Amino acid sequence: MLSCLRLSLVFLSLFSGWGLTFGLSLLLVWALWKYGATFILDGLSFFDIHASLNAPPQLNEMLLAGGAAAILLVFLQYFIFSISPLKYRLKKIFPGTNLKKVDKESVLAKHWQNICTMLNIEPPPLFIAETHTLNAFAYEAGWKKAVIVSAGLINHFHIAEILWVLSHEAAHIKYKDAKALTLMTSGSRSIIFGCRIRNFILSLIARSLSFLRFVPGSKLIILILIFPLNLISILSSFTLKTSLFIFNVLDSMISRRMELRCDKVAAETVGYEPAISALHKLNQKKPPLLGLNTHPCTKRRIRLLEKHKKSPAI
Repeated sequence: MLSCLRLSLVFLSLFSGWGLTFGLSLLLVWALWKYGATFILDGLSFFDIHASLNAPPQLNEMLLAGGAAAILLVFLQYFIFSISPLKYRLKKIFPGTNLKKVDKESVLAKHWQNICTMLNIEPPPLFIAETHTLNAFAYEAGWKKAVIVSAGLINHFHIAEILWVLSHEAAHIKYKDAKALTLMTSGSRSIIFGCRIRNFILSLIARSLSFLRFVPGSKLIILILIFPLNLISILSSFTLKTSLFIFNVLDSMISRRMELRCDKVAAETVGYEPAISALHKLNQKKPPLLGLNTHPCTKRRIRLLEKHKKSPAI
């Protein structure tokens, strides 16, 4: 349910953000072509192009085209994630870190197998990232899945605490949270890519306007055209940035709910005591910033686990 809500948020924010941005940008291109190109071409007496520019384009069609382009770009990026070699994608998540796949015959691998069996999922590959940070991560794109645990966490935690962390990440795989995160990443990259395309279109239009200076008496029309160019630039930038901010705030809210759910599932799988103990070691010292934290406050996570421990039915 939460994963579906998260994906709906991705598509809604992209459709609105890209749709408005490119709808406005394409409308500006049409306006500049109608009033700028005709001025130049007719002024130079090359040919008459008024007949082909009588009817303005439908703005709603432009909005749909922009939104559809965003959705297609998300699926394209997700497809690239899916076909990329797994270790290559994991290296992108942990740059500059050596990743070592856990041997299937090791004790940790056998514990991992048992956890996945209890959660009724096929055990994905388990990797150890050779870093001193305390971190763990679940990755899924297409048919490729993996869970990464840092060496620092392995060395710092007791075995029961490690099993709770692994159960937590396995729960993310079980409920498709990791797949939703990959699509969300594709969506945020799509919005950033949209900003670059917008900047390219507007810079191209601005450079095209420079040719008007060679046409006699064109100073007035340059001033007339520069105003909508600046206006559309401001509006489209505001639209994309607002879309990205709202997207991040809402997505962070959903992400925090996912974390709490996985906390509870993992605690029910391996025990509440190691869950609470592990969270104490992972205690976050920085307070949430404008609701953008993807993880709930650690004190709240511990408090809820203690509540579930006393009242398992809740």
